[in-house]
Amino acid sequence: MSSFLFRANSVYAQYRISQIDSLLQGVNQSHNIEERVQLINKAYRISKAANYNEGTIKSLILLAGESFNTGKYEDVLKLTAKADTLTVKVNDALYPTQILILKSQVYSKLGFYTYGKQALFGAISVAKRIKERDQQHNSLGIIYASLGSNIQMSNGDKDSAFYFIRKSYSEFIQIRDSVKYSKGLNLALYNLGQVFENHKQYDSAEVYYKKATLIKDNNNITAAAFNSLGKLYYQQKKYSTAMAYYKQAEDVSIKLKNIYQLKKTYTGLSQIFDRLNDNKKATEYLQLSNKLGDSINKIEKASVKAPLSNIVGHKEETIEKNKKRTRWIISVSSILLLIVISLIFLYRYRLKKERKISEIRINELIKKIDENREYRSPQKIEELKEVVQLAIQNNPSFYLKFNDFDPDFGKKLNNLAPNLVATEVEFCAMLRLNFETKEIARYTKSSVRAVESKKYRIRKKLSIPTDQDTYLWIANI
Repeated sequence: MSSFLFRANSVYAQYRISQIDSLLQGVNQSHNIEERVQLINKAYRISKAANYNEGTIKSLILLAGESFNTGKYEDVLKLTAKADTLTVKVNDALYPTQILILKSQVYSKLGFYTYGKQALFGAISVAKRIKERDQQHNSLGIIYASLGSNIQMSNGDKDSAFYFIRKSYSEFIQIRDSVKYSKGLNLALYNLGQVFENHKQYDSAEVYYKKATLIKDNNNITAAAFNSLGKLYYQQKKYSTAMAYYKQAEDVSIKLKNIYQLKKTYTGLSQIFDRLNDNKKATEYLQLSNKLGDSINKIEKASVKAPLSNIVGHKEETIEKNKKRTRWIISVSSILLLIVISLIFLYRYRLKKERKISEIRINELIKKIDENREYRSPQKIEELKEVVQLAIQNNPSFYLKFNDFDPDFGKKLNNLAPNLVATEVEFCAMLRLNFETKEIARYTKSSVRAVESKKYRIRKKLSIPTDQDTYLWIANI
């Protein structure tokens, strides 16, 4: 019974996901905005019911896209923020890229060009992680195209804008499934037309605008291309041709409810009828244009609050993060300072202790030395203290100083055993100073066993009889 239920639930889940994907595909095929929004909302509801995160994200992004096209910028930011919280549950860089693109377009549209540019540059690194080849090229193409538009609108740097628009075109032409991603190529062609128009190369601009209108996809770019062609022909005084293109722009803009392109269309038609001395028509279209202008102003005034609060909120969040980071740095620095101070005190304490131990050890060693030896003088005792101190510190100059203190020892040792190596001669000097095995091991950072082995090898090389003590034998050299 349980296995049957499991199979039933699996089939239900698969059916739901396939149904959602089918609905979302239908969105791209529809040219009716109300129908598209209905399909997206339906897909969103089913996705949430089925816990299909990918479907929910896709639906929110599509709704944000429709909101942008109709000038509802506040809704775009709300929908993208909602989608953004779900992207962590889906391992696909495509969705964060699309969200950043939509945000950048809102910022740029409302004049926040710097924030728009920042979002787009951030989107580039995310888009490069998209696994599917065509999706990556399409996303990068849109980003570069948006950067070109952003630069044109913000500072009018034609060369920089052209650079990004060419990069955009180079991404779109690498797409294999040109039908599925036709909007991207449509955008690239339109942007190239704008570049040539800005450089007053009108023939080239006309070619690219026409290519953009030939792609069978009635979207906002198509409407913009029709308007641009209408403007070009109007400037050439080819009024009937210009009017034909404006009429096509009107049809597409009305279907898409794109009041921005529709305003441009009505302004263009008003200018044409004015040139044709048809004052009635010219006034009629001018009034329609002004009416849409009022609507656009209201939308943008209402919409600008959302990006502003978003930007202010982001700044406040950044300031708070910086404050927390500063507090953390101060706390860590204080702890590190305390540790450093503690280590300094510990080091000084140990150094003082070692010096005290060294002094005791030196005095003990001096007592062991034969009282009849010539280096019992105060000067020699001071030299001896320095030698012993260097040995305790494992200082490389130990043997040089010892050789100055007792130059005959090294010569005699060399005569007895020429095959002794430098480290063994140094070891014999330590034995001469009566250092015990454990002390030599500690000061030379060796093991007791290693010191015993070295002592045994030296006894062999010096041919010290087995019945004689090594220390006494070396002391009597």
